[in-house]
Amino acid sequence: MRRWIVGIGIGTLVAVLYLASPFVGLYRLGSALRSADAEVLLERIDIAGVRRSIVSQIVAEIGRDEEVQRHLDKLGGIGRDMALRAAAGEFDRHLAATVTPEILRLLLSEGRLPPALSLGAAEASSPAPAIGLPDNPLRFLRSWDYVSPRKVRAVIGEAGEPEDWTEVVLFLKGATWRLTEVQLPPSVMARVRPVLKAKIQDLRS
Repeated sequence: MRRWIVGIGIGTLVAVLYLASPFVGLYRLGSALRSADAEVLLERIDIAGVRRSIVSQIVAEIGRDEEVQRHLDKLGGIGRDMALRAAAGEFDRHLAATVTPEILRLLLSEGRLPPALSLGAAEASSPAPAIGLPDNPLRFLRSWDYVSPRKVRAVIGEAGEPEDWTEVVLFLKGATWRLTEVQLPPSVMARVRPVLKAKIQDLRS
C-alpha cells in the first residue's frame, strides 16, 4: 500500500511540474528578451520558426486585400496558389536577411518592427507597443491552451482591447520551452498593411 501511495505521490508531482513548466518557460522567455545575450535568445527562440509564422500571417493579410484578390482571381486556383507561394518566398527572403536575434528581441520586447515591415527608417524606429511582451508575460496572460503535450498557445496583452494582444506558441524541445510562432496583433497588421501593398506592387512591376 505504501508503494502505491509513494507512486501516486511521485506521479502527481511529475504532473504538477509538467503543467507548471510552460508557465516557467514563458517567464524565462520574458527574461531572455530583456537580455543582450544572443546565446540565451537562441536557446529560448526558434528564429526560423518565428519568421515563418510571421510570413504566413503576411501572406494571409495579402490575400484579404481587395485589389490583390482581384488580381489573384484572374489567375485561377493554381495560379493563385503559385502567386501566394511566390509572395511568401519573397517575404521570407526579406525577413531572413533582416530578422537577426537582436532584431527579433527588439520586436518582441519593444515592438520595433523589422526593416522588411517598415516603410522607412523613421517608421522602423517607431515602436508598435502592442507587440512588445511585458517583462513578466504571466501578469498579462489572457488565455492559455495546450495544443498538444509538447505545444502550448498563449495570448498576452497589457492593453484592454483584444486587437492589441499578441499570440505566441511555445514548443517543448528537450527540457526547454521555446518560442516557435508569433501572431502579430490585428492593430499591428493594420499598420503594416500599406507596407505589404507597396511591396506587392514592387513584385508585380
